Amino acid sequence: MDQSYFELIEILVIAGLAAAFILLLVLDIRGRRRKSPSTARVILLDLDTILLACAVAFAVSHPTSYRFNDRAVLGSQISEIIGRYGGFDQGELHEGSSGRIGYYIYTDNGPVMPDHLRYYYWIYYDESGTVYKVEAAPQPGG
Repeated sequence: MDQSYFELIEILVIAGLAAAFILLLVLDIRGRRRKSPSTARVILLDLDTILLACAVAFAVSHPTSYRFNDRAVLGSQISEIIGRYGGFDQGELHEGSSGRIGYYIYTDNGPVMPDHLRYYYWIYYDESGTVYKVEAAPQPGG
């Protein structure tokens, strides 16, 4: 799936959950004013709150790509990252020196001005093997 479509779906899910939260909150307040408590409204409101919190937490922890948790990758050892996500698609691993490796994430074939380049999740690591930067960028040589 193209990254732009996933970002659109992510925004729509969060917006829908936020709208449902507001609607359920208004219904709950209106029901309490009329002194007609409803357990179903409270359960739905709690469930929607949990789903909204999970969706926002996912969006915050995966800003670069939905496949990679940036917060977990940053500060980790490069060997842990390779163990967690498997073999990389671009770059080379150099013991004792800094470098970068890349995992393929998508090809830009989007609806608005696609460049048809292959995009990678680039992970930069220092001499000790600690990850200090991540980004989504096109293939080398563009």
